[in-house]
Amino acid sequence: MIFVLIALLAACSSSPSKTADSLPEQLAGGLARQQVSEIPAGEVPEIVRNLGYRAGQRTLYTGPREVAVTLYEMSNTSGAFELAQKWKPEPGRLYFHQGTYFVVLESAAAEQKELNAMAGELEKALSGK
Repeated sequence: MIFVLIALLAACSSSPSKTADSLPEQLAGGLARQQVSEIPAGEVPEIVRNLGYRAGQRTLYTGPREVAVTLYEMSNTSGAFELAQKWKPEPGRLYFHQGTYFVVLESAAAEQKELNAMAGELEKALSGK
């Protein structure tokens, strides 16, 4: 009987968030991960909360330039996809979704092609490939 209860609890629980381990320590161009912090609940944008926010982190990469990466883990892939459809583009920012993740890269110093290359690396890391 206890095994049935454990199996039921395991099936009903959601998998633990892995945002802290999701982003690489290094990115091309000599960028190294320096600061990682969880996003306080009060700082999560309303649109993110409304689409199934689960967890998030901010990561700062430094080197020849600084790049801030905000990673939102959503409760499902459709929430991450919808964020990519609704997020407003801004100069110096690039965003994408990969699975249940929605990611925003920001840099005042990096060129768009550099942000694109970094996004490719991060997307690959998040997909587990």
